[in-house]
Amino acid sequence: MLEAEDVVVAHGRRRVIEDLSFTLRRGERVAVVGPNGAGKTSLLRALAGLSRPAGGRVRLHGRDLHRLRERERARHLAFVAQDEHTDLPYRARDVLLLGRSAGRGDWHRYDGDDHAVIAEVAERWELTGLLDRTLDALSGGERRRVLLARAFAQDAEAVLLDEPTNHLDLRHQHALLAHLRDTGATAVLTLHDLDLAAAYCTRVLLLQHGRVLADGEPEAALSATRVSEVYGVPVTAVHVGGRARILVG
Repeated sequence: MLEAEDVVVAHGRRRVIEDLSFTLRRGERVAVVGPNGAGKTSLLRALAGLSRPAGGRVRLHGRDLHRLRERERARHLAFVAQDEHTDLPYRARDVLLLGRSAGRGDWHRYDGDDHAVIAEVAERWELTGLLDRTLDALSGGERRRVLLARAFAQDAEAVLLDEPTNHLDLRHQHALLAHLRDTGATAVLTLHDLDLAAAYCTRVLLLQHGRVLADGEPEAALSATRVSEVYGVPVTAVHVGGRARILVG
């Protein structure tokens, strides 16, 4: 459904993604991993249509992503940035409703179905008691859950999540990734925790210096030898309960 072909992303004269090709198929959960500065966020923003590649192209269902109107992209792709800040006194409820209006126009009138979806995602992400509090009155983890819930309320074909586990405690990290797995969601997410990537994702894209070093199932892409070379730390790959796990040290 989403395809990058020979994509180049540049910040000024510096190329941070170099001739990268990637295809996302429905139902895949792809973890984009790599050291700081590898190009993970730059790739995700290009896939979401938020930055225009300096070379190559991104296609959504065969159509040039950057020729589509923002409203049309929003019907297919939901994006959550690594950090989002606002000084406006938005309530958590208002933020979730923004997810329902994505792709529908500025004057979308919320109906009973919209409010039912908001109630469902609020319960799933333990936000029911926080809906009438403003974002500035929430903890970092609570705000993060609101933003993630907004993406799921959008009901897009795929979610693109930049470091979604930031600020989340251990239970909510695993709850998020288990939800993606159990619902068969189509997702691309950047992660620093290789163990979570191996445990919950169907595919891993390992970047280094803006290029794809490995692309495949977690066990193959995150071999102990490769991870040790890329990150410069000793790594052991083990299997626990039928799942690959990455142990550092």
